[in-house]
Amino acid sequence: MSAARYLMLCAVALCGFALLAVLSAWAQAGAPTRNGYYTCSYIDAKVIRGNAMPSPKLVIIAGSNALAGIDTKRLAHTLHIHAFNFGLAASMGPGFQIFEGGKILKPGDAVLLPLEYLAYNYTRPENSLVDAVYTCGGDYWRSLNWRQRLFFVFAVKPWRIVDTWIFRMRKGWMARVRAEAFSDVGPYGQGHAIDARANVATHAPLQIHFVRTSPGVKAIIDFVHWAKRHQVTVFATWPNTLYFPQYAQEKVFARIASFYRSLGIEMLGTPQEAMFPPSQMADTVYHTNPIGMEVRTSRLIRLFNQDPRFVRWRAQGGR
Repeated sequence: MSAARYLMLCAVALCGFALLAVLSAWAQAGAPTRNGYYTCSYIDAKVIRGNAMPSPKLVIIAGSNALAGIDTKRLAHTLHIHAFNFGLAASMGPGFQIFEGGKILKPGDAVLLPLEYLAYNYTRPENSLVDAVYTCGGDYWRSLNWRQRLFFVFAVKPWRIVDTWIFRMRKGWMARVRAEAFSDVGPYGQGHAIDARANVATHAPLQIHFVRTSPGVKAIIDFVHWAKRHQVTVFATWPNTLYFPQYAQEKVFARIASFYRSLGIEMLGTPQEAMFPPSQMADTVYHTNPIGMEVRTSRLIRLFNQDPRFVRWRAQGGR
């Protein structure tokens, strides 16, 4: 076989696989799986309850460290503000977290970003996000550039069709899953407390990186610019995480703080003020137990009260 004929056959095969991927993506758009439907219902509950809260309000947008670290009810009552926790899973990435959280923001509101460290090097969406986007995230997909859209087209697994078929065939599953998701979102956006008996003793220090050109960092930049145009005040702080002595020599923290400073935002507190011993942590390096949450929230309240931008924002609206 000549080289030209071989290359032509390879090109035809590649085009065929690409066409199959496009057809698979088209067939699965809007088709729910059990996990995807739970995620979408959970977000629906947050959007409904978040929009029901009066403005101006402080909206916390991050991954699960915000849910398992910040007592939003106590934060609101102590600071005399309205506050809502829009924390989602960290695996969803900052772009999706911010996009969904933005649905409850109005002029005069404020946002706190205690993003997990993986947000600063977030590049490739994980399966959980792909599943959620195919279930209900068409609006998020349309907000992406063409390269990011293509990733979702080729990332969806063909066997996901089987999962959607099983989910639709099980009578009553949709209603039960939606009810479960809504029960997991409290009036302040918080969920259930983490079991204090869980521990993270076997975990190792995180490998923390900051890549300014990564999609995660770009999503943060775009959001800060959007917020300025829409009169939304942005605050940022460090995620609660498990303390390791090695972090004392970690230079990436300064890069993250410098990044926010370049956007006109001073980080609230230091990385160490958001770090906790194993006795105050739960099942992951990002989840505090009730004792850790109490300490974390107390520190955050102090930092807010000491921050001139927050004091001004509260004076202009608050509650």
